[in-house]
Order: sequence, then C-alpha cells, then structure tokens
Amino acid sequence: MFKRLVVCIFLTSLLCTALWCEQAPAPQSASVSVADWVLAGSVFTLKSPLFQNTASLEQVASTLPSLILENLSDTGVRVLAPQEILERKLVQLRKERTNLGNSLTAAIKERDKQLFVSDSEKNLKKNLKDKEAKIQELRKQLEEKNSQIEGLELQLEQGDFQGVQEVREAIVLWNGSPESLFSGTTVKNEDINGLLTGTIVASGNYLSVTVQLTLYPGAIHAIEIQGLDAVADITVLAQELASQLKPVLQNRPMVRVAFQIEPPEAVATAKIFVDGAAFSAKGFVDKELLLPAGNHLIEVESSGFRTRTFEADFSQSTRFLATVNLEPLDKTQVTFSSHNFPDAQVYIDGIPEGTLGSEMELTTGFVFGTVLPTPQTEYPHYFVAEITPESSLTQLNLQLKRDTQEISSRIEKRRRAMYNSYSALLVSLIPSFITYGMYVNVANGWALGHESKETVNLWKNISTGSMILSAGLGVNLAVQLGLFIGAADSVLPERAKTK
Repeated sequence: MFKRLVVCIFLTSLLCTALWCEQAPAPQSASVSVADWVLAGSVFTLKSPLFQNTASLEQVASTLPSLILENLSDTGVRVLAPQEILERKLVQLRKERTNLGNSLTAAIKERDKQLFVSDSEKNLKKNLKDKEAKIQELRKQLEEKNSQIEGLELQLEQGDFQGVQEVREAIVLWNGSPESLFSGTTVKNEDINGLLTGTIVASGNYLSVTVQLTLYPGAIHAIEIQGLDAVADITVLAQELASQLKPVLQNRPMVRVAFQIEPPEAVATAKIFVDGAAFSAKGFVDKELLLPAGNHLIEVESSGFRTRTFEADFSQSTRFLATVNLEPLDKTQVTFSSHNFPDAQVYIDGIPEGTLGSEMELTTGFVFGTVLPTPQTEYPHYFVAEITPESSLTQLNLQLKRDTQEISSRIEKRRRAMYNSYSALLVSLIPSFITYGMYVNVANGWALGHESKETVNLWKNISTGSMILSAGLGVNLAVQLGLFIGAADSVLPERAKTK
C-alpha cells in the first residue's frame, strides 16, 4: 500500500512539472534599438525689418529653417564627440543626484514621523533603526554620486577623453517633420540634441543669413555659418547652408576653403559645385566655404566661360585657397538653312536662338538643335552640328525630310515583322530536325539492308527542302532585323553639313 502511494505521488509531481513547463513563458530575445539624435530648428530672428513686404520677410524667417531641415533629413549617422558623451553622462548623474536628494529628504521626514505614529517605545526604536539605516544608505549613495560628478567635471575641464568609447546615433528631425519648428523657451534634456537658430538681415532683394548650431545637453556652440542670396532663391540658399551643416552634424573633421575665380567678370554668374552640391560664387566673395576634410570633386561654371572640373585633396591643413581660372568661350556667327522649312524656329540646347536663315551667335563645339516647323502640326526635327571658330560666318545646311508617318508607328511595325520572322524561323527548325533525323535513320537502315534506295532519296529531298526553308527564313530574319534597326535609328538627329 505504501509503495502504491509513493508511486502515485511521484507520477502526480511529474504531471505538475510538465504542466508548469508548458505554461512558462519562453524567454524573449533582446532587441537592439539604435538611439536617435534629434535635430530641431526654430524661427529665425529678423535683424533688419526695413523691407518692402514685411509679411513676406516674416514668412521667410519661418520657411528658411524648414527648408534647411528638409535638406538635412537624410544626413545619416552622427558620431558623438567624447565631450558630448561626457556632457550627457554628467547631466544624467546630476539628475540621479537630484532624485537621491529627494529620496533622502523623504526618508528623513518618514523617520521623524515615527515619533508621532509609533504606539510603543519598542516599535519606536525598531522603526527609527530601520529608517536610520535607509537614511545612511541614501547618504552613502549621494556621496558616491557627488564623487562621480566631481570626477567627471574634472575630466571635462582637463579635456581627458581617454577610454571614452565611440557612440553613433541616427540623426532624425524633431517630431519627424521639417515643418515642425521648436518653439520652446528652454530645452529639456529629453527634447532635442541639436537646435538651429539664425538671424536674417535684409538689404533690398537680398538676404544675409547667419545660422548657429547648438548642441544639448550643455548648450555647446558647435558652429556658425553665413549665406547670401536673393529672396527669390531661398531654396538654393537653404541647400548651401544645409551642405555646410551636414558634415558638422555628422561630426566629421572640417576645413575652410576660399575660392578665387579668374577673370573677375566670371564671378557674377559663377556656380561652384562641390560633390554635386551647388554654391553661388558671389555668396563666398571674401568668405570661406566649410567642407569636410578629404577629397572633393570641384566643378566651376559661369556664363560665357568653359566649365572647369577638377578633384582636390583638402586634408593637409585647416584652410585652403583654390584659384580657378576660367577660359572664355569662343562664339561664331552661324546660319542654318533648309529647303523644307524656310521659316522654322530653331532651338539650340533647348534655348530659342532664331529662325532658319537668320544669323545666330553660338558657342563653338557640338550643339544639339531642334527645328520646330510651321504649322505646329508638323513633327519637330532634331540635328547635331559642330560649330568651329575657323570662319566668322558658317552656313550650315540641314537635309531635313518631311516625314508623313509617325516614327513610333514605323518602329512598332518593323518590330512586329522582326518578331514574326523570328517565330517563323523557330517553328521551321522543328520539321528540319525531324526530317533530317528520319533521313539519317533510313540511310542507316538501307546500309543494313532494311530500307530501299527510293525511301532514302525521298527523306533526303524532304530534309533538304526543310533546311532550305529554314535558311530562307533565317535570311528574312536578318533583313527584318536590319529594317528594324534602320527604323529605330530614324529618331537620331540629322548631322548638319557646311554649305
């Protein structure tokens, strides 16, 4: 009886253990989340309200920071500087110290309250002992926290950043939108990590903008940049300012580059492109452009001058002077003519330059032209021409033909014919392979004495006919392919010839 009871208890314990294991939740895998570095912008301050339209200028003060943030939405990752990491840690330690101070104050009040709530001397002593132990523990933690804060403050003061590990954070916009501007009077530690502020000075139709980047916590002044452009070009101005802010936000080493463009008359319309980002040359006269250290592709263009492109290494110093000499473009008087469209409008590189038969002053080199016949129902014709400075007046004749059939329709027709020829060739190969196999089979049978000579000749003639048909369809495919390529090439522009 006792053995049965032991076995029953053992089986019951096994069943309960199994049920408990099935109901126990499975451990969840820890998910690693990437921290965000939050960037915000505030409405810029107007330093010069003397403007023809004050309402428009106030709108620029709120629109410009939004445009800058929009260009910074894809900045990527910020590598936190050691000072920024320690500043964050210091703010967190001070916050923990404040919480400990509040807890200590509450514990002291709770201890003193025992004098009035304890119902006996024995309970009073016990409660006072417990509360005093808690107070002593909080005081010890508070002393340790003060010691950590003093050590960290000393480390920041001495600039000792050894042992500080690198931290990377994804740069995101405040509230996830460039239109959402920060309007708070004070910045809390949990609000943002970077704030763009700025001032605008208006002079006529031009704006001089100064933008400051402040890092939090610590309210560290990171950089101050300037930009100058017309009111109508605030989009370009925002792109220029954002291009200078982006490497600073990424915390990359920076250098200052000044551009000197020669001749002086090229400066007014010059544009500087650094790695594809455009900057107005006139906005950097007597100023420096802030760029990340390293190699950059520089392109300088100006109206009436040849574009200059080069690669420069800005890594051996903190300041550079780049002198760019632009060569003026040669221009030639050109007249285009055509027997088909005597009064048609001519566009050169998309710009209307005149009509056929009239003189045009064009830059030397290859140009892409468009002839727009009249009436407008005619299709436009395209041509390429090489303008040379050999003569002061060049007469170019355009051999343009009237095309009564739409080019796309002709190309589609040739394409269908080519595909049909290709399909016919593939289909013809099936009987060619079958008949040739039958011919080989009966030829082997005749050699062994199982087939007659007439049967062999019959399958030979059938196989030969099938192969000739396939070969003819192959030639037809080659012809149709050539016609299709010719139709497709009809969209290429004509080549103008000197008369």
